[in-house]
Amino acid sequence: MQAAQTSLGLKVPQEMSFLGFDDTEACMGALPPLTSFRQPREEMGRKAMETLLVRIEKGYGKGACVHLLLGAELVERRSVATIPAKERAAAGGRG
Repeated sequence: MQAAQTSLGLKVPQEMSFLGFDDTEACMGALPPLTSFRQPREEMGRKAMETLLVRIEKGYGKGACVHLLLGAELVERRSVATIPAKERAAAGGRG
């Protein structure tokens, strides 16, 4: 993001939007603060532990796959431009 602003002379978010993943503390310290997805880390750890315990108890070995879908939360900050509702509708988006 810094390179886009300094080297390329782009205005964030007016000319280019940035979105992160993991919502680390660095997101808040970025200029402008970085919009990011926050993952449910505690739930991920809990599910991993539950899966491991089931594998140990039932004697599952390699090859048994578990697929989990966990939600993520969008933490909106100032690194993403707002798209007017009219443009969202034209692009097939919601809102």
